Amino acid sequence: MEARRAVVALGPHQLHAGGLVEALGDLVRTWARTNRIVTEFDADSAPVEIVHDHVLLRVAQANVARHACAQTVRLRLTGSGNEEVLELVDDGAGFAPDRVVRGRGLDGMAERLSHVGGRLDIHSGPGGGTAVTATVPR
Repeated sequence: MEARRAVVALGPHQLHAGGLVEALGDLVRTWARTNRIVTEFDADSAPVEIVHDHVLLRVAQANVARHACAQTVRLRLTGSGNEEVLELVDDGAGFAPDRVVRGRGLDGMAERLSHVGGRLDIHSGPGGGTAVTATVPR
């Protein structure tokens, strides 16, 4: 439910004059305070032209807050050549990706990315944290 609310609550109007990178930074700081999770955010200076990063970040954060029991989360947004990469890595409980109950969160992220020629990669294991990487063409 939280992931669904995160997606619905977003819209391009939220991307203020500072651009997507600044909006993502604000979102990360607010989320970190609300959830009391140490969060590190790094974004390169490359212009970010898509709103998908913002939506995917909200869904990924909702999953971390709801399922991971993480103490620390690292978020990195990079752009190189013809693609942008949003990576979220947590030190939480992890999970076995092949045993997860399929729902709207991860499946919705993967579907959203596939519509724009992107992909979602998930690396996780029980007790080992989780790395979610969204790659989107520019």
